[in-house]
Amino acid sequence: GERKRVSIAMELVTITALQERKHSLSKKRGVDDNGDAQTVVLTLDEPTSGLDSFAANQLMTILTKLASSSANKHYKCMVILSIHQPPMKVFRTIDRILLLSGEGHAVYHGKSSDVKNYFELHGFPCDVDNTIPDHMLEVVRDENRSKVNALVAATKSDNQSSSPDGTSNSSRMERQNNCERVSVFQEVTILYARTVTNIFRNKSLFVLQFIISIVIASGVSGLFHNVKDNLAGFQNRAGAFYFTLTFFAFTSFSSMDTFLKERRVFVRESGSQYYRVFSYFIVKTTLDAFFLRVIPVTVYAFILYWIMGLKDTLEAFLLFWTALVIFNICAGIMTTCLSVATSTVGQANLIAAVWFLIMLLFGGFLVNLESMAPGFAWLKYVSIFYYTFEILIT
Repeated sequence: GERKRVSIAMELVTITALQERKHSLSKKRGVDDNGDAQTVVLTLDEPTSGLDSFAANQLMTILTKLASSSANKHYKCMVILSIHQPPMKVFRTIDRILLLSGEGHAVYHGKSSDVKNYFELHGFPCDVDNTIPDHMLEVVRDENRSKVNALVAATKSDNQSSSPDGTSNSSRMERQNNCERVSVFQEVTILYARTVTNIFRNKSLFVLQFIISIVIASGVSGLFHNVKDNLAGFQNRAGAFYFTLTFFAFTSFSSMDTFLKERRVFVRESGSQYYRVFSYFIVKTTLDAFFLRVIPVTVYAFILYWIMGLKDTLEAFLLFWTALVIFNICAGIMTTCLSVATSTVGQANLIAAVWFLIMLLFGGFLVNLESMAPGFAWLKYVSIFYYTFEILIT
């Protein structure tokens, strides 16, 4: 019961925060959206199960207030829930009822206050000592299936002609089609704010990768300090470049754990249409690239390039930096794709390690690609090491 209440509370907080954020963005742009409040849908599966009668009634009261049109002037909320044999006090808080038979057919669809009269009209009167929810359950389980089928047919006929509030189905469909979804820009703005907040709340990964980049760059710079323009210097430069690519390739594995932790939240929120998958992908990719790819590479390149004694021109340095940034972003995207395709961090790490080792082997440093058998030589074209190493070494 406690876990169910917490999950419902999280949904309520998320809906409120998103809509308030959208309203504040509209005000900043000078758009008055008070007269055209958007509708959000909260779907719950048996929210009262596992709760005592007091907690169940308290929960339904909160949901009723949330669904009332006067609850908030910025947005309207529609609460759709499944419930099994509710107490009478809970039943009265429900505005509309959809009662299904064992075969999945609609036995009743309309206002909760009209249930008793509707069943009496179709030959199912409710006893004085019986509650309406119990009576509804007895109706759908009635052994006289012909009477139940007649009730199903009557409900179907009523729904085809009009809804319980007198609105035709075509009008309702037209009104639903006219509902505008939040723009991609608004979704991306909200997701950027939330993701940046989460990054700074849990900044240990970013700080650790930043420090490691400084330490490794300092170590490599000391080892390959001011290389000469001879054969030994060429070998040292090639080794330093290939070690650098290997270092950033395997540090890209840090993206796996982050996405796998967020997968359940992403599936739930995208399934509830809080945002588009495209918006989440754009935010996740750009922020991951900036904080975990661009910043560590920039620090590493500034330390290594000048101490190592490479070409003392701004154009050469920018080419060196750009090649490393693109390589690191590509490695990060590959590891993220592998984390999407696997269910655990262990599986993703194993597959990524094998794939990066294959690309490492055909990168042009460990094996002479010109002397390789034709059946294997083509693998260099799928290696990000090959392209980046060619740029750096030339």
